[in-house]
Amino acid sequence: MSRSSVFEWFARFRDGREATDDDERCGRPRSSRTDENVERVQALVRSDRRMTIEMIAESLNMSVGSVFTIMTEDLKKKKLCARFVPHTLTTEQKEHRIASSEDLIAAADEDPNFLKPSSPETSRGASNMIRKLNAKVRSGQVRERFDR
Repeated sequence: MSRSSVFEWFARFRDGREATDDDERCGRPRSSRTDENVERVQALVRSDRRMTIEMIAESLNMSVGSVFTIMTEDLKKKKLCARFVPHTLTTEQKEHRIASSEDLIAAADEDPNFLKPSSPETSRGASNMIRKLNAKVRSGQVRERFDR
């Protein structure tokens, strides 16, 4: 704080001022960051965690900047993995991941070349793995788990 600011505040307190809050200012009042809009944004995020700032702004007829400020300052959310809300898996989702992983491990145990490309001319790595896994799913060797 500068010396002149100290003298200015000293004079204000000497004249009877008791609070350090800023005085009312003229100008446009806040219109987007109202308690009502904060609740609307929060309700929308709770209903669908995958909504982007742009989608929220469009559905609530607000600016992207206002929605971003509400998300970061009022709701204390930060962007994690391209989403604003931390993602917590449900028990069903955890079980689904475990079963899918077990299926992949079983497929890899049965075929030692499961993750290896068969030749340089064919697709590499992941493409080859997907092709082999799809063949095993079609033949019934591996359970299909795409339901969420």
